Amino acid sequence: MVLEQAQCFSHTGAGMLLDQEKAYDRVNAVYLGAVLERFGFPDRFVSCINQLFFGNAMFVNINGFFTAGVHQERGIRQGDPLSPLLFDLALEPFLLSILQDPQFCGFNVTDGCVPPPLVNSVAVPTIKCLAYADDVCVLLRDPSDLARLQAHMDRYAAVSNAKFNKDKSEAFALDGRHSPSWQAAFEDMNLQVYHHQGSGSAFRYLGLYFAYNHTQRAQIEEMLLSSPNSIQDLVLPPSTAANQTFPRECQNMHLPVRMEQEISITTEREGVPASSFGGAICSRSIHPTVGLAKAMVELPG
Repeated sequence: MVLEQAQCFSHTGAGMLLDQEKAYDRVNAVYLGAVLERFGFPDRFVSCINQLFFGNAMFVNINGFFTAGVHQERGIRQGDPLSPLLFDLALEPFLLSILQDPQFCGFNVTDGCVPPPLVNSVAVPTIKCLAYADDVCVLLRDPSDLARLQAHMDRYAAVSNAKFNKDKSEAFALDGRHSPSWQAAFEDMNLQVYHHQGSGSAFRYLGLYFAYNHTQRAQIEEMLLSSPNSIQDLVLPPSTAANQTFPRECQNMHLPVRMEQEISITTEREGVPASSFGGAICSRSIHPTVGLAKAMVELPG
């Protein structure tokens, strides 16, 4: 929706997809304890977390012989049900530093619009950042926002032991147009990838592809259709996807409501009744992975 609004109102901003190097492994025990205390968790709870995650000794098994104990001083365990929550709390100060920065403008659809769009006398919200686990997307109005973001990143890394990987971080144009000023600003930041309409490929966030033009959209569709097994893995449990061959009758695979709607829209354009996709994917008229691939890359309009 942000990209659509930016294109409609020719917003000249940009976005950044931040990548953290070994995000879970770099969580510092002292920093995490200070954050938990600042958020009001009881001292006894903070002490328990420290004992569970950082009060351990690890032994390495080499050919049946164990080494001396190695004390774990940082990092939260992958797969532990508490780890995602603890990481979210550890990351929250970084996000709050951006949200509470009055000089950081972020994205607002009314920026630069003459006359401003009609909003029915309702204040248009400003979006500064989006985050899901360690996948952080920051929206920037101009290069001054980029400088502010760099300062927040440096400050957060200094106190938390986090490290942002600029080799894997990416930038993208909100309205799709290439901007020489943004290109220069990202190069100064040592950011190598800047997506726009002239890019060779679309960008990806949270597993979804975002294309600016039909060429990029066709490239995504071709990539998805060339490996149908990977598409099946998106909608089937691993144990089912490994051995599943789609019969001619419908397969009962419950999908998120939004995905079902996207599939219905796509199949209706191809002449397949939308009722065939009411909570299931049917291979009677078209191959299910074809409908799913086209739904995933379908853009409004």
